[in-house]
Amino acid sequence: MEDLFSVKETFRYEVKYGLFKLGWVNVAAARVIRLYQDQERKHILTEIESNPSIPFVGNELDQFHSLFYVNEEGLPVEVKYWKDNVDENEYQ
Repeated sequence: MEDLFSVKETFRYEVKYGLFKLGWVNVAAARVIRLYQDQERKHILTEIESNPSIPFVGNELDQFHSLFYVNEEGLPVEVKYWKDNVDENEYQ
């Protein structure tokens, strides 16, 4: 499992429905932080970005954060999750 967390990449996926490009999903690989309850936690960030050319949608950007650790069995356990609505300046 630690090999997975050593990768420092961002993945970008295009989201389509038929011929329409709805937007993109960006996933940033986990990185280590030490800010939650004085414990080492990993952070993964997922962004959902709309296609601004779709009528009545405009620019939408939402960020989904997850803090987690790896337990003794090697499985990730989430300890905190939050969402930031970046385009509307609503942060948690």
